[in-house]
Amino acid sequence: SSSRPQKKATAHHRKTGPRKTKPWDVRRGPRYCRQSFLSSGASLRHDSRSTISREWVRGI
Repeated sequence: SSSRPQKKATAHHRKTGPRKTKPWDVRRGPRYCRQSFLSSGASLRHDSRSTISREWVRGI
């Protein structure tokens, strides 16, 4: 299957991603930066947990 020539439409879709029209989608980075997005999301979750635990300690 690797000997078959690639069509122009396939090359275009490989280079471009879907259009981002939703506000929650516009803030997202390119689809090929998923690893950096996951690492940043993990750090954000950790920060939110630490602030919640601090609030609980203050409340008590």
